[in-house]
Amino acid sequence: MSDRRRCRRILQVHKIVNGLTPSYLNDKLPAHRGPQPNRNNLNMFYELRSRTNRYRKSFFPDAIVSWNLFTSHFGNMPTFKSLKNHISCLFRPKTQSIFRIHDPRGIHYLFQLRVGLSPLQSLKKRHNFIDTPFDT
Repeated sequence: MSDRRRCRRILQVHKIVNGLTPSYLNDKLPAHRGPQPNRNNLNMFYELRSRTNRYRKSFFPDAIVSWNLFTSHFGNMPTFKSLKNHISCLFRPKTQSIFRIHDPRGIHYLFQLRVGLSPLQSLKKRHNFIDTPFDT
């Protein structure tokens, strides 16, 4: 959940920077940093200072820190789609089949065993199924 919130914050900052949100949000952004040694990224912002941890975890201070971290390797402003793809590649694992098993019936039985709802008599008795008065 925290990774999802971080992704949403970064994408929201991208919208704010590109003028896709109301102007009062753009007014809240800090100034852009100038070019730094060993970095050619002009999209970085100065971080907002905070005295309290509560303010540090609020939207703008936390979003600016995340923005600077995730856009540091882009030379110029990334497009929304490229930024979203970059972030999703970092957080989402590649899809794989379950245990490399390509047997839908076998996967069905695995999930039943994990949850404890398999057609085995002892498990059905434990969950008080009506059709299973005995566990043998």
